[in-house]
Amino acid sequence: MDFEQKINFLNQPETQHFIAQNADKEVNLLVLNNKKYSKEEIQIIAQQIEGRKRLLKKIPLWQSFSTLIYPPTLSTEQASSWTTAQWKAQFLQSFNSLLDLTGGIGIDCFAFAKTIKQVYYNESQAELNQTVQYNFKLLGIENVAFYQQDAQTLLQNTTQTFDCLYADPARRDEANHKIVQLQDCQPNIIQLLPIIFSRTTHFLLKTSPMLDIQQAVSQLKAVDTVFILAINNEVKELLFWLKKDTPQNNTSYNIQTLHWHHQQLDTLTAPSDIEKEQNTTYSSPLQYLYEPNAAILKAGWFKWIAQHYQLHKLDPNTHLYTSDTLHKDFQGRIFQIKKKVAYQKKELHTHLPELKANIATRNFPDSVATFRKKMNLKEGGNLYLWGIKTEGKVQVLITEKVSIS
Repeated sequence: MDFEQKINFLNQPETQHFIAQNADKEVNLLVLNNKKYSKEEIQIIAQQIEGRKRLLKKIPLWQSFSTLIYPPTLSTEQASSWTTAQWKAQFLQSFNSLLDLTGGIGIDCFAFAKTIKQVYYNESQAELNQTVQYNFKLLGIENVAFYQQDAQTLLQNTTQTFDCLYADPARRDEANHKIVQLQDCQPNIIQLLPIIFSRTTHFLLKTSPMLDIQQAVSQLKAVDTVFILAINNEVKELLFWLKKDTPQNNTSYNIQTLHWHHQQLDTLTAPSDIEKEQNTTYSSPLQYLYEPNAAILKAGWFKWIAQHYQLHKLDPNTHLYTSDTLHKDFQGRIFQIKKKVAYQKKELHTHLPELKANIATRNFPDSVATFRKKMNLKEGGNLYLWGIKTEGKVQVLITEKVSIS
């Protein structure tokens, strides 16, 4: 079934009704129990149901367009969320033209088209390219032009220049294994940098959240700012903002963390070398316990964050902090310490009459699962147990989460 036939099949009222009726079904069971459609047809239907499920949280506004086409799972897996795509579009809104070298499912391009006068989408996979063109027509996007080439060929063949380039290289190898290093991704941005800067003066690169920041900066060289984007305490994207006029081997770049949670955005910005300049004070647990958000931890601000909020670190290898005074502006979770006890079942049970609690560990000899099993505790409740090591001693902190209104 070619692309046009696939569109026609999916747009049939009977097919649309079947998809709507089975939108919450497990697709593997749907395929297994199918007696209505051919093998090819049911696979196409399953792809649409699974794609819609996967993108429901990433870009819920697309759900109201019932006839959008969803590409294979692999294409939706790496796609940006609407939250991060919108932020990138706002960050780049001063530019008049942008080329997305690796368009993918098109969420980023869709956001760029809302703020940038002319957007160019490039995607080498033919059906994915056709899918995005079809979807953008349904979505009413008219300021996006389409290319279908590999990134290197496009950059070599075009004489056009762009105000900004954007890329999110594929992070799967030929065996479908996840990859992280820049040189292993497709396209290899490190090799393409010279030609990229012959076509633009500004380049925004999205990478795996697992990538080592310092290593990437040393490879990319012209980095002005690194952005760490996290949602609900999970790092989703690393963005490297490169400028053509940035000195090679630049060591004075900035790092900015952005953390979206509970309809709120927390940000912090500091020079890349800020951590080297800090001296840290240490203390046994006081009245409050602080856990930085995931973006701050990814930035490696283990000492600076203590100085910034006037906190004490529990231990050189424990990235938790403490104070006697409540610092409400802290970017992360805050707990009030109710009791400090030994890592012993009998003593813990004395303070946990319901024998349940939320458990976390830092620099601790046992995992959370082992902790829970050894202490015979159920999960849940309002209490949080922290298994920690401080001043060379293992202990457990019984805490309650502080709610900041």
